[in-house]
Amino acid sequence: MHTSVRPTEPERVKPRGLQRSPAVLLDPERSAALSENLLTEILALQSAEQATTWATVALKHKNSLTAANAKQVEDAFDRRLLALAPLEQTTNDTTAVPVIPAQERSRRTA
Repeated sequence: MHTSVRPTEPERVKPRGLQRSPAVLLDPERSAALSENLLTEILALQSAEQATTWATVALKHKNSLTAANAKQVEDAFDRRLLALAPLEQTTNDTTAVPVIPAQERSRRTA
């Protein structure tokens, strides 16, 4: 009896820099305190570029919040991006693309 052997697909491995450790969820009290700090930082953001830089650092912290606190931070960040979008557009740049927060993008694709 002849059985054919098919080569297996290579195992998909994330590049070393993209491997994530599981998020540790904070207790509600610590989550609320961290959430307040993140919300204060969001209010201080002055540009979309600054917001992008902040988000790359803050994401790991946001992921340790309770679901309710994380949602508050996400919503506040989306609102801040909307507020910053008009500031990013100049009268000379007619090709500016507005920043669309994740919440709005999901509504548009639904």
